[in-house]
Formats: sequence, structure tokens, C-alpha cells
Amino acid sequence: MVCLILRKGDLRMQIAYIHLPYQMVTFKIQSKCTDIFNALSLLYGKYIYSKRPTAESEIYLIEILKRENGYMVYSCDDDIFTENPLQATKDIIFENTRYSSSVMALHGAAVEYHGKAYIFIAPTTSGKTTLTSYLTQNGMGYITDDCALIDRDNLSIIPVVTPIHLREGGLNVLTSLNIDLPELEHLQNDTINRYVYLPKNCVLSPLPIAEIYFIFRNEDENNREEMTNITAVMQLMKSVMVPYQITDSYMNIFKQIAKKGCAKIHYKDLEYVYSLICKV
Repeated sequence: MVCLILRKGDLRMQIAYIHLPYQMVTFKIQSKCTDIFNALSLLYGKYIYSKRPTAESEIYLIEILKRENGYMVYSCDDDIFTENPLQATKDIIFENTRYSSSVMALHGAAVEYHGKAYIFIAPTTSGKTTLTSYLTQNGMGYITDDCALIDRDNLSIIPVVTPIHLREGGLNVLTSLNIDLPELEHLQNDTINRYVYLPKNCVLSPLPIAEIYFIFRNEDENNREEMTNITAVMQLMKSVMVPYQITDSYMNIFKQIAKKGCAKIHYKDLEYVYSLICKV
């Protein structure tokens, strides 16, 4: 296991570009701090580039400079003094993300089974990363861990295969179940503590949606609760990654997604969710 801790950088200015699928903004990162780029690579995986990607997008510049007792993070909108430049950069990217109008971005994870996608929608710290890791290490395909991009035209899900970032609690759960994880890299600073790896069985092409699960981790029960289309639409609207203007077209997309089949899943056992998908 490799432990990555941010240290002082060198004297050579470096540049990298972060551009995720279907984003309208490319983030240009400039810094002399080598470890910033190493950490960003663990966060964004193959979506960080040494040269500007060919996608048509706006360039948003972020510059990170070492100062006494901290760092200055300069961006198009603000100048920030911080002891944690990685978290500041991550926050800037999140706040300035804009997706193409051809997709709907939901805060969720997804896996593949028999050529179809199963989406898990839940807030941060709800256990969806642990569940995704469990399912992919048990043979299912990895689609995304955090952002479920849905094509508005055909309602297929578009893979966003960033590395999986496990919290310590999630890692402990998987270890207790004897899940065989690959070698992990440890990304750690004052606010970020993650164990990082990329599953081997990544999905590379869009897939049709089989079902959408709103997941709730608990210590007492395993059950599935079917949702009406109206309830599902309301929950989907609360699960977007970025704000959307509420239009007739926007509402119609959610109505179509809801018709794919939505359910609330209360689970205490990861195996229970696995059995739902495999129907065993």
C-alpha cells in the first residue's frame, strides 16, 4: 500500500488539464507542487491530461503556489489562502462544473450486470462506494462511483470511470468480508483520507438502464420497497449533480427515467443487493 502525503513542491512549474466526460469546462492546473498532480491523478484517473484535450470547452485556470505556512490557490473567481490546496482545488472544480445539455447528471454510482446498468442513488457517506466496490469485486462491471451520466436521447448511462475512493470504514467492511482488493494507494491530508484503486472490469461504452435503486444502509433489515413514478420523479430531481432549470423537457426526462423502474433498498448486508441484481 502506498501512502501519499502532500509535501513541499519543487521549483518547476507544471501544467495539467482535468476534463471529465460531457463537461463544458476544462480545468487547467498550474503549480510547482508535484504532489498536487499526483493526488489529482488519484482523484480523477484517466481524466487528467498533460496536454489540453481536444474537447470543445471553456478553460478555467487554477494556479497553486506554495507560501509560508500554506498555499495560495488562484482561480478565475477567487484567491484562497489554505493549508489544504488539494481540497480547495477539488471544491473549485465541483463548484464550476457544467455538463452538456445532452446529458442528465445524477449523484450516484452504477454497475453493469448482463449488459445492463444498475444505478445506486444516495448522498455522500451513505455507503454507495463500499457497495460499488463489493459488487465490482464480485464480477460486475464498473461504470461510475459518483456521477451517473444519462443520455437524454436514449436514456443510456455513460461510463465515468474515475478511481474508487474508499473511506476507512468502507475498507474495513470489505476486509471483514474477505473481499480481495487490488493494491491500494492511500491519499491523505487534513480533510481527505481515502484508499484508492481502479477496478479491472471497467465498462467503456454506454449501457441501457435496468433499474434505479435509492439505497439506505442500516443495521437491522434487508428489504425492497417499490416506488410510484411520481415518488421516483421527485427523488430523482433531488439527486442531480448540478442545478438545472425546471422546464417541460427537464420534467419529461425524469418521467422517462422513472419508468425504467425505481425502488428503495434498505440493506444491512451487501450480499442482499448482489442477490437483487442477480435475482438469486
